[in-house]
Parts: sequence; C-alpha cells; structure tokens
Amino acid sequence: MAIERRVEIACFFKVTRICGLWWAGIAGVFSIGCLWAHQISAVAAHAGFGRDGSYQFELSLDVTGSPDPVMNEKVSPEEAALAYLRDALEFRFDDTVFAPSFGPLRVVPRKDPLEPGAEVMRLETTASGRIPQGAKAFQVRLSPETEVALVMMVSKDGIAQRRAQTLFAGEVSRPIDLGFVGESVRPGDPFAKEAAAEEPGPTPRDAFRAGAGRMLAPGGRCVLLLVLIFLWSGAWRQTLAQWGSLCGGVLAGHLMVWGAGVALGPALGEWLLLVALAGVALHNVLRFRGEGGRLRGARLTWVGLAGLLLGLGAGTPDGVRGWTGLASYQAGVWLVGAFCALFVRLVLGSFEARDWYRQRLVVPLSFAGLGLALFWAVLWVLLRRAT
Repeated sequence: MAIERRVEIACFFKVTRICGLWWAGIAGVFSIGCLWAHQISAVAAHAGFGRDGSYQFELSLDVTGSPDPVMNEKVSPEEAALAYLRDALEFRFDDTVFAPSFGPLRVVPRKDPLEPGAEVMRLETTASGRIPQGAKAFQVRLSPETEVALVMMVSKDGIAQRRAQTLFAGEVSRPIDLGFVGESVRPGDPFAKEAAAEEPGPTPRDAFRAGAGRMLAPGGRCVLLLVLIFLWSGAWRQTLAQWGSLCGGVLAGHLMVWGAGVALGPALGEWLLLVALAGVALHNVLRFRGEGGRLRGARLTWVGLAGLLLGLGAGTPDGVRGWTGLASYQAGVWLVGAFCALFVRLVLGSFEARDWYRQRLVVPLSFAGLGLALFWAVLWVLLRRAT
C-alpha cells in the first residue's frame, strides 16, 4: 500500500512538471512575440512651468521594432507610445493625479547610436494647460511595471534646472516647487530671472583684488613694465617720483574710460600695454639721466604716459562700482607698483653706481623687453589671422 502511494505521488510530480514546462513554453512564446513587436526603448521629457500659471510637457519616445514585419504589425509604434503614456506615466499636482491631454504623435526618424546604419523611430508629443489654482508642487511617478527609465528636465520661467532627474520603475520625481507662480520675485528661487538682482554686489575687497590682479596678470607683461621703469631710479626720492608719475597716469586713464563709460575691450588694452612696454624699454636704451645722475623731466613724463596707457587699457573691470570701488581698484594697482619698486630698489639699488650696471644690465634687459613686446605683437596678429 505504501509502495502504491509512493508511485502515485511520483506520477503526480512527473505530470505536474511536464505541464509546467508546457505552460512555460507557451508563455515564453507569447513573451517573445510581445518582446519583438514594437516597444519603447527610451523616453525623455521636459516639463516647463511659467510664472503666469501655465505648464507645457514635451515627450520624446524612441520606438524599436522587430526585423520580422509580421511581429511589427501586432503592435504599431503609435500604439506602443500611447500605451506608455496611458499606463507608465502618472502626473501629480500636489496629491492630485491628473491626465494631461497630449497632442498628436509626430514621427521623427533618427539614427540608432548603438547600431550604426540602423534607424530608430522617435515619436514626439506635447501637452499644455494651466496649473491648478493653489498647487504648490509637481511630481511624476513611473509605473512599477515599466522597464524603460524616464529622463526628465525641468524649467521654470524659461530657466532650466541644473540637473536632470532619472526615474526608474516605481519611482517618484523630486517635488518641483510651484510657489513662484503669480509672484514677481521669490527670494531664494534659483529659477527666477530676478534672482540675479538679489545677489550681493562686488565689495571694495573685490575691486582691490581686480586692481592687483591687473598688475599681476598671467604673462607677466605688467610686471616686466614695472621692472623696466624702476630698473634705474637713482636715489629713493627719484624712485618715489617715478612711482607717483606711474600711479597718476593709471588713475588719469582709468578716470577717462570710467567717466566716459566706454569699454575698449581686452584686446585693445593688451595692445596699449605693449606700446607702453616698448616705449619704456626704448627710453631705457637712450640716456634718460642728466648731469649728476638726476632724472630728466622727459623720463617722468614718459612714465606717466605709460601709466596712462595702462589705465586706459584696464577699462572698467568687474568689481569696480562707484567711487569706493574706483579707490579700491587704484589701491591694488598702487600697492603692486610700490612693492615692485621696493623689490627692484633693494635688489639692484646697490649696483647702480657701478660702471657696468648700465651696459651689462639696463641695456640688455631693455632690449629683451623690446623683443618680447615685438614677439607678442606678431604672435597676436598671426593668431588673429588664423581664427
């Protein structure tokens, strides 16, 4: 009796296994058929919200099909797209689910980036309407049954969000704040156009850094100009005279441009700097000292002209607003000039009385400055023609 019972149980499991495999085979056939019919392979969405209370949704759906036309006829691209819109996406304003009315599907053929030579059909559609009165947030929920992720961009008042949102099956997007609707300015709203006006303006420290940065700009042209100016100054009083003439020229040039409200542009500013550099270097080659080692008046005039060209080329930099900004900017320029004059004086001042100082140091460095100014000028001309 026990033996017959065990035989019946064994026969039951064998039949069940056979039936299970049979039903699994049928399900596999149907699943393969559905799998190889038209289906959605990628979805991108853009949700735009206006301050006037309007919304607009734009969807792009990539549809792939089977190489077998018979399988493609079972599910058309439009049917696959409509099924995705109906079953996979859920739109919410606060806790209320709503169904936007999408327009007709537009077919946009495109190349498949994963398979060269193959084409992917893209279907696009849009929906627009009014945000419900009093709605504070917007969200999108992706159905747990879908296998296609959703990539969504959001814009508010025409300004795009910094990062896209990627939703997988069963996920809900981050809430999009709609509190800006109907308001002229919403403090702290990163999407509001007026938010830029609420940003703090430049401080005197920013203007000071701009002035010092102008003198210490990459390339070293301003620093080379300062070295050539203070390379031969004589006594400390003469060094101070050249520094004052330079600072006065920079201030005059900056006031001319700042008062006129004219922007000369960075390219013209660099050309003016090269002219000043070449002029000071050429003046160093010539004898600019009178009898007794005193500086001639023409030397101070030329240093002032070099400062004027430097001030004109600076234009109206960012961070310079009002008289306070102008004073801070000039303080940065003057401090760098004073530091350079002090450095050159302390390092080379003790050698000025030597006979070889002019012939072996001043003249070679001045010719090097002329050569560099010519090199930079030719290089800029060639680069300008190349572009």
